[in-house]
Parts: sequence; structure tokens; C-alpha cells
Amino acid sequence: MIHETMNRLNIAITFDYELFLGENFFAPDVVLFEPTNRIIEILKEKGCTATFFADVCSVYQHEKYGLFDYPQKFKTQLGAIIEHGCDVQLHIHPNWLCSVYDQGKWNFNRESYRIHYFDGTDNDQHTMESIVRYGVKYLNKELHPYLKEYQCIAYRAGGFAIQPHEKLFTVLREQGVRLDSSVVVNDKLDGIPCGYDFSNTPQKLNWWISEKQLMLEEHRNNKQLLWEVPVMTVKNNILERVCIPKNKRTFRSGEKRGCPIQIVEGKKEAGRSKIKHLCNYNHTYRKLSMDAMNYRYMGNKLNKIYQNYKNDNVYFSLIGHPKAFTGEAYENLSCLLDWFLENQDKYRLVNMTDIYCDVMGGSRE
Repeated sequence: MIHETMNRLNIAITFDYELFLGENFFAPDVVLFEPTNRIIEILKEKGCTATFFADVCSVYQHEKYGLFDYPQKFKTQLGAIIEHGCDVQLHIHPNWLCSVYDQGKWNFNRESYRIHYFDGTDNDQHTMESIVRYGVKYLNKELHPYLKEYQCIAYRAGGFAIQPHEKLFTVLREQGVRLDSSVVVNDKLDGIPCGYDFSNTPQKLNWWISEKQLMLEEHRNNKQLLWEVPVMTVKNNILERVCIPKNKRTFRSGEKRGCPIQIVEGKKEAGRSKIKHLCNYNHTYRKLSMDAMNYRYMGNKLNKIYQNYKNDNVYFSLIGHPKAFTGEAYENLSCLLDWFLENQDKYRLVNMTDIYCDVMGGSRE
């Protein structure tokens, strides 16, 4: 039974805990571990929880090349996250498994961006099943010493690439995963190998996932289904973009620590393409992201979302990446958490384990 929460929106602050898949300009300490330390200190100071989706395939590949410093610090920091009262769950960027370490740099194979790639090739070392099994087993084994009752019960696909979901859903379920947080509300991204289409998101959050359907609107707790905790978006508005100064929508970022993998061929937009993009702008969506969105601006958007869902008991997530936290990002996160604490009559901050306990009657013991 879903617990009553006085018509508050249940919001999961989530971070994709990962390195850059294109190029990392600095060592992992600078790119990932130091920013994460600052984030968990802010969360601890505010008494707030969050979920870190850990990209475990990076650990596997570092160990393969005998680079053991990164896996050790990765494991230790995940333990610290748990000890600070936050949550760690499964994130998979499978193209790590086809990456090559050469002369101090990682070279990535963009074609293996989706986990589905490993069931469509002659690669006999990795399969969809073996990759998910490794990730779940790794988290359960390494985090049990920090929290005896820890369970890996939630998943987020790298690049939100969950489609086609049928076999992946079955594999996740067989490995004990009960929640997914890979669907980006109403969003669509065209691209090969990375692309997704969530343009038909149900109006009523949340929904279940079955082997046949990615979005089942009827609420029914069934051990054969997964519960979706979507990444929330807001619809773009060209007038807002023109009329609201950029510094009211975003904050100042610092020096970039890396670059993403090139998943779509880079081409300069011709004039006609730019016009087409602007014409379609009002029909596109953007994620509620802590990487770049000003906390006041996000708060205004959340208040509008609250008006739409205040009579329902819904769960959704905000997204961020420690690797992208530079400049004013830390201060912005601190202010966002203060905003949530000041508005506890409307919003309840939860992590994925909290949601599992709420929705499925799970236990932390």
C-alpha cells in the first residue's frame, strides 16, 4: 500500500555518479571524488538525503587494466555516501566494457553505448545479463559492510537508453531490481546510438513497467512489474527564453572537467535548421537538473508542478552529476535544499530505498 504523505510531492534528488565518457581533463579525484565529497557534506549539513546512481562498469574496466586506485576510492566513497544517510543504486554505461586505455587516456566505442549492443554482437565476454548481474552483485557485496540491510533495488540506464525495454526489464527483475528511473517525462532524443522516445508519458505519475508495456497507468503492486520514478521535465517556452535573463535561469559554471562522448555526429546548424529548432522549441522539454538550473527558477517550476499533482501521491526525480558541479553549483545546491526545507508542507525529499519501502512495502531490515 502506498503511504499517505499529506499531498506532498515525493522528490528524489539523484546524481549520476560517473566519469566523462569522452575525455576527462583531470584525474578522477578532481572529476568525481572531490565534487562528490562536497555534495555529501552539503547534504549532511542540511539533513537531506539523495540517491547516487553508481556507474559500476567503470570499476570493472579500471581493474581490467590494473588501475586499482580508482576502484578503491570508488568503493570507499560509496561507503561514505551510505554512512552519511544517502542511497546508492545501479547505473550502467556499458561502453566502458569496450573501452581501451592507451597512453593515459580512455578511448570509448560509441557503438556500445546501449546495453542492448551486447546481445546483438558476437561478444562472448559480456551479455546484458552478465553486466546487470555484475552491477547488482558489486553494490550488494561492497555496501553490505557499511549497511547490513543494503539492497540494490533501483536502476538508471546510461543516457536513459532503456528502449527497447522488454529483455532489459526481465533481466533487471531477475536480479532483484524493483524501481527504474530512466524515463525522462515527455522527452525525446533522436540519435544513434543514443536515443529515446518518451513523448507519450502518461499524464498521471507514476506507472508500472511490464514485459509488454513500458508505461502501465493502473497502479498495482505486482512482483512481476517494475515501478517507474521518472526524471521530471518542464516544457520549453520561447517567450520565457527571450524574456527571462539567462542568469535568472542558470548560474555561473566554472572550468569544465571533461567532455561527453560524441554520440551524434557534430555539425554546425545551418540557418534554416536554427529556424526549425526555434519553431519546435515550444514542443520540447528539458530536465529539472541541478547541473545548471538556478534554484529559484527550479522552485518556480516545482510550484507549478505541485499545482498539477497536489491531489496525488506522486514520486519523481531531479538529476545532477558531480562531474558537472563547478562554479556556483555547490552554493546553488545548498540554496535549493534550504528551499525544500522551507516548503516541507509541499515537498518531501526521499531516496530510492525510501520509495521502495513506501510503494512496495519493502523493509530496510
